[in-house]
Amino acid sequence: MAPTQPLLDVLQLLEGRDINQVPVVAGDRLLGMITRDHLLRVLALKLELDMPGIRELPAPGLSQWPRVSSTP
Repeated sequence: MAPTQPLLDVLQLLEGRDINQVPVVAGDRLLGMITRDHLLRVLALKLELDMPGIRELPAPGLSQWPRVSSTP
């Protein structure tokens, strides 16, 4: 996934392929991983805080979200 991929697209990919995590890449560089659990927690928090625009939210860029995991 690109760091700009909308969160709902990422969630649909995870659910559709029945996988629990997906890499976030920019070109050939691995930026981190998005896990289904982390994604659902962030979406739930955003809904709880009544933040508008969830459909347009990009996937987590490292400057926007805490890193779930990365390569050393």
